Formats: sequence, C-alpha cells, structure tokens
Amino acid sequence: MWVITPKAGGVGGCPSQLIATSRSLTRWPWEIDEWFVCSPSGSDFIHSPSMRLVILNPVADLEVQYTNDLKVVEVARFRCAGDIHNRPAYKRIDRDDGVDQRLFWLESQRGRALPREGRWLLVNLKDDGTDGGIDNIIARSHNDGGESWASLWPWEAQKGGWERATCKTYGLVPGDAEFLLDKSLWVRMLSPSISFVGTEGAPVDVSGTFAADGMTNGRVHYIQELKQALSDAGSLSIWFAEDRGQWVVTGTDKLGDSTQVLGRISSRAWWPWECHLTSNSSPTLMGAAMLAAMPEWCHGAAMLSSLRATWEMSDAQGKFQAVPDMAVDLNHAKDLKVTAGEGAQHPFLGRYRHAGLLSSRPYFLQDRKDKKSPVRFAVWYAEDAENWVITNDYRILDGDTVDARADDSAWLPWEVVSCWEVSDGQGDFIDDILLKVEVSQREHSRSNKKSKPNKTRVKPSPSESSVTSGSDRG
Repeated sequence: MWVITPKAGGVGGCPSQLIATSRSLTRWPWEIDEWFVCSPSGSDFIHSPSMRLVILNPVADLEVQYTNDLKVVEVARFRCAGDIHNRPAYKRIDRDDGVDQRLFWLESQRGRALPREGRWLLVNLKDDGTDGGIDNIIARSHNDGGESWASLWPWEAQKGGWERATCKTYGLVPGDAEFLLDKSLWVRMLSPSISFVGTEGAPVDVSGTFAADGMTNGRVHYIQELKQALSDAGSLSIWFAEDRGQWVVTGTDKLGDSTQVLGRISSRAWWPWECHLTSNSSPTLMGAAMLAAMPEWCHGAAMLSSLRATWEMSDAQGKFQAVPDMAVDLNHAKDLKVTAGEGAQHPFLGRYRHAGLLSSRPYFLQDRKDKKSPVRFAVWYAEDAENWVITNDYRILDGDTVDARADDSAWLPWEVVSCWEVSDGQGDFIDDILLKVEVSQREHSRSNKKSKPNKTRVKPSPSESSVTSGSDRG
C-alpha cells in the first residue's frame, strides 16, 4: 500500500507509525483517489474522500519550435491557460492573425486491466466563431502510459519524441495524414534573467546577469552574459544537478557535468531564486512548517528564516565556504503603477513597490497616499486561480475577494495580455480595457542612473520568510 509516515520514521520496511494509507496500486501517489487518515485517537483510520496529493506545476511561459503547415520551422510562445485532464494546458500568445493554437494533454482509456495512455497535442482551433473545438493537429508527442515525466510536462518529451502531421487532419481524425518523426520540434520553459545578491566575501566572482538559455535535467539553465563574465573561470552557468539534488554554479564548458562545481546549494526548488528559501514560495505548501506547534517564545518568521538553505562557493584550494547572505534574485522592475481611464476613482490606482516573493513571482504593495490611513492595496499572483489580482494588502493569499483580476499567468503583471476585470461590487466583474499595470516612470528614471555592483549584506525579508515551506521539495 501507499503510506504517509513521519519523517523521523525513515523510508522502507514495515513502518510502525502511519499518518495515512491507501491500497491503490497506481504507479504515482498523485493518481490515488482514496485515502484513509489516522483518527484523532489513533485507534483506527477514517476515510478521507477529499484528500488528494497533487504536483506543484511550474507555471511558466513555454517556447515551442515546430514545423508549420508551410514546412517552415517556426518558434512560438505559449502561456498556461487552465488544466485539461489534470495537466497544464497552454495557449499561444505571440500571434494575432486570428489563428488560435493550443498545446494540451489528451488522455485515452485503454481498459480497466491496462494503463491509461496519452500524448501532448499541438493543434489549431476552429476559427468559425463557435466552440467547434480542434480544427487540425500540427504535431503530437509519442504515446505515454505514465512511465516517464513526459506524461506530466511537455518539455520532458524532448527532441526525437515528437511527430508532425504530413497534411491537415480532420480534428482528431488523421484522415490522409501520416505522422512522421520531427527532430526539429522541442518545448522548453522560459524564465526572466537572474543575478546574485549578497555576494560580499564570496571567493568566486558571480556578478552580472544570467540569462535563461535552455533546459538541463528538467529545469531552466542560465548563462552569464559574456560582457559581464569577470570570473577567472570565464563565463559561468547556473543549473540544476539532478544527481546531486542541488543547484550549482559551473563554468559554461562544464554545463551538465556536476563533478566540478564552483558553487552549490541543496535545494530541489523549480527556480533558483527560491533555493535559499529551502523549498518554494507557493502558499499551498505553507503547512509544511507547523506554526501552531512552535513554542510561544519562537517567532514564526524567525523560525522559517532559520531554515534558509545556504549557498556555498569554492575557494582557490577547492574548499567550499558558506556565503550566508548570498541568494539569486529575479531581474525585474521594482516599481509599477496602476492606471485607468480619465475620471476613474478606483482606490487601487497609484504606484506600487516590490515587496517579496509569492508563488514564484514578485508581489507589490501600494505606496500609501495618506500616512494616517492604514488602507493600501497589493498586486500579486493568485496561484490557485492562475490570475494576477489586486486586493487589499491584508487579503494577500485570499483569492476569493479581489478588486481586480486578469486571467493570465505572465511572469510579471505588466506582461499580462488578457483584459483586466474590475469588481462591480455585486460579486461579478466587468472588463475595464483602460485599466493598465505598467512599469513606473520612477523605475525608468532609476534605471537610467549608473548602478554599482551589489555588494550589500542582504537579509531575508519577512515577506519571503512567511511564505516558505520547511521541506526540501521542488
């Protein structure tokens, strides 16, 4: 059976302590649909019909290279747009000629005695103004019955794992089309650029900007810009070493080789800017640190801050030294403004400042218009709804009561391509095509000034500490 046990009990053997059990024979725990949980008295197990284990999906934009109908290799950008068959589905966002392209998982049931099969489909939707569904299949991944990670994320179906249609299909029916191997097709996650902060005392110079440049071991890897490569090791790279369970820094020539690393941090987080948080900034994982079980004299934020993982850098002798304040930071504008049409009286209009991380994305707090007034708003990403939202600051993590929202999972709020909606005060929302979230002019003025390398001592902010989990999970 599948079991959940206390961490102190270890893994394997016959466990003496059980928190929950399931007799399901499924390959993966997130496919289990029936759990029994230990009762308060500990004497028996109670059926828990609503309990589920789910995967934390990295909601990021995708870059897809494929062969189009004209037999020309094309590169497209897709963004997450809901779920289909318990997998993230994606919509193309860089095309405005009326053609609607989607990337999603199609699952088929082979029978009770056989496992399910499925594949990723890249399709065109019908453009006749109706909900007619799929017009034709452009490409598809190889069939997968759940044996590989390609059954969860399209970027795991790597080169050689995709087929293209030789001619136009009739919806899902191939018709005269055949599917041939398409070696040019690949899918990879996109990410903003990053840089290190708090590097004072680090034995290796890791200054400069690192730009996303592909994927290694299922995660984005980053390459240092050549003009900023000041290290003796030349240009550096940041990537996830699967065999180590660590994010590492190596020379670009050692990308993929974890035997010689210049820096390391023990974390399986999806993104390097969450490594120092031990896990990630998803609010759904806050329960891993049981604040209610802490002693009265232990402040919650202080305890979570103490769980920070630490970057270690190699010195000239090959020995690793801890750099406690070192962390990876997202490169993005720190100030934004929310504007609307002339005469608009929305209370959330105004300037906002970057305040921390939430759901792998930055969130922003409004500048107080009146120092005596405690009311201010926040712009943040609501992970459960996959919406950027504007709420009162005390409603952060409460996505049920919002003042404005945009059905978009962009990395940053000013990259949103969907129309913003404003609450009508009656429990519904109306489109406001004039409502804009933009980078503040104050940010442009700051960026025009000559900046110096960041050598300051950076401590974790309470906003970062308060959303981290105590477990080392990706």
